[in-house]
Amino acid sequence: MDAIPERLMNALAGRYRFEREIGSGGMATVYLAVDDRHERRVAIKVLRPELAAVLGAERFLSEIRVTASLQHPHILPLHDSGEADGLLYYVMPFVEGESLRDRLNRERQLSVEDALRITSEVADGLSHAHALGVIHRDIKPANILLAGGHALIADFGIARAVSEAGGTRLTETGMSVGTPQYMSPEQASGDTEVDARSDEYSLACVLYETLAGEAPHTGASAQAILAKVLTQAPPSVTASRDTVPVRVDMAIRKALSRLPADRFGSVSDFAEAIGGSGPVTWETLATETAGASDRPAGRRSARLAWGLVAVLAAALFGVLWLGSDSRSGPVQVTRVTLDPTPAAEVSYGVGIAESGAAVDALAISPDGRRVAFVGRQGGDSIAHVYVRDLNDSQARRLEGTAAARSPFFSPSGDLIGFYSWQDQRLKTVPLSGGLPQVVCACEPILGAAWGPDGTIVMDHEGLMGLRTVPAQGGDPELLSVAGDGMESDEHSLSYPRFLPDGRHVLATAWGSAGGTRRIVAVPLDGGERTTLLQDGWAPQYVTSGHLVYMRTNQLWAVPFDAGTLEVLGTPQLVVDSIFGVPFMSTYAVSESGSLVYMPGPTPAVGTSLYIIDADGEEERVATPPRDWLIWGPKLSPDGNRIAFWGSDPSGFSGGLGDSQLWVFDRSRGDI
Repeated sequence: MDAIPERLMNALAGRYRFEREIGSGGMATVYLAVDDRHERRVAIKVLRPELAAVLGAERFLSEIRVTASLQHPHILPLHDSGEADGLLYYVMPFVEGESLRDRLNRERQLSVEDALRITSEVADGLSHAHALGVIHRDIKPANILLAGGHALIADFGIARAVSEAGGTRLTETGMSVGTPQYMSPEQASGDTEVDARSDEYSLACVLYETLAGEAPHTGASAQAILAKVLTQAPPSVTASRDTVPVRVDMAIRKALSRLPADRFGSVSDFAEAIGGSGPVTWETLATETAGASDRPAGRRSARLAWGLVAVLAAALFGVLWLGSDSRSGPVQVTRVTLDPTPAAEVSYGVGIAESGAAVDALAISPDGRRVAFVGRQGGDSIAHVYVRDLNDSQARRLEGTAAARSPFFSPSGDLIGFYSWQDQRLKTVPLSGGLPQVVCACEPILGAAWGPDGTIVMDHEGLMGLRTVPAQGGDPELLSVAGDGMESDEHSLSYPRFLPDGRHVLATAWGSAGGTRRIVAVPLDGGERTTLLQDGWAPQYVTSGHLVYMRTNQLWAVPFDAGTLEVLGTPQLVVDSIFGVPFMSTYAVSESGSLVYMPGPTPAVGTSLYIIDADGEEERVATPPRDWLIWGPKLSPDGNRIAFWGSDPSGFSGGLGDSQLWVFDRSRGDI
């Protein structure tokens, strides 16, 4: 052994027996030893003499004792500390295993599951320390030990002790606390007053490396790395690994924000976000085309500049279910922007033919990673299907989809179905490129859905029912006709969506009296339909056990048992302002709960009038039996009359033209 172990052996004789050196770093050397008093193997970390001289024994040992109180399953505890013949040391348990650095050196990248588990365990330990006011300051793979299938944070003492005890004297030696690849920007700029968000940044760097195979910032020297930390945003982790879930990529980006105020409020929030269970929503905001007024423009189609909001990775439930429980506290909302290039418009509406339009305006892949929409590039008169991968910087147009309408994804997410106005065919096209394949010839549809067994369900001619057709091609077969087994006023059936069993579809049954609409479940075996809700349209199911649907220009959801076809609770508001009128669906939700929708504000549009009192009790106003479309209702001071802009349409044309001002007298029941 060299001189340092000899000094230690003599100074600590009778307490520790040194066996060998097991590691060395810029600040300390680690030795394997035996604790004679307790007959256990320990790791003794001895500070470099030059560092010990700068720190001073009294201050160093005073600061390191603070960490001795940290008792947590994912924090390596401190057994002992002291001074021996002028050398400063501290003692930790010897862990049979390896460090995360060792594993990354061997494997380079971890599975997504392992990476998230390790990060969550480290975050759990950090959260405990942060609650006691202790910041680690040097989270990196070498300081994360893996033993018994779990993670342990090592060196919780040295970074704090060195930082607190060393102060400006440490800076004068040229040493710094932290490792460049994992330093937060505030550490890199020399700020000694860092908080828990600095550890959060470092942990996000570690997670990034376990997934991408390298740290977010790399360079030929420490100075080059620190310059990037201070001036550049790291590339998306999905640029090198597209299997990383969107929620994880977005959470890493937020935790790696250069400003601490832009990161998560705590490491536990970060851990919850990467796990998809936290109160964090990811929204993509865009603006409706300027110039909208309180009175409807009377057009039968609407063209928006990119106007999609994406709520990613189970954030729908963060908004809804956490928001419905007062114990959960306020929901944190983080907004990011998705660039729609090259599309300039999202086109949707009814009555549009050769140019193409999307009545069922949006689709999202089952895994929530891709959004499809019908749009136009600047100067184009013909619409196409565009697909935006949420990991890419822009959308891309699918060739062969001219004059498209109502896109929908295959269960595997690698094919898009759509209706072509040009030749009145239902078609599919691969996302990877290639020629569209004709499924069948059919009349225009509002929407379609692709089931797990390869069956496509779509609207019937004039919305008078539903049809099925094999995705590989064939002749459509009638599944259900509007009015069969339902109320006599039903005149149309639309917007089919599969339930998980693949044997039932959700649909909207439209009625003529007062603009009624019901959400129903239709069995594919020809059995009886089940009415689920009396007011709403465009229903979709998500695997958390909720039914999501549109109502006026809002998005609602309600707990739902897909096995028994039972609504189990009270509807909750999910989105307060969504662009939409009856016979249009302007949202889509994936199986995992990722949501995309066209945001408001739009005029309040509906087919019924309601009065809600101060207690939240709802009363439907019995207007004359017409297919009303209603905008901006106003109640008179005495509560007896209601004024609104409205149209009196028929059929499924949408009836948005030639709106008039109407006054309904509640006491007389006339208009």
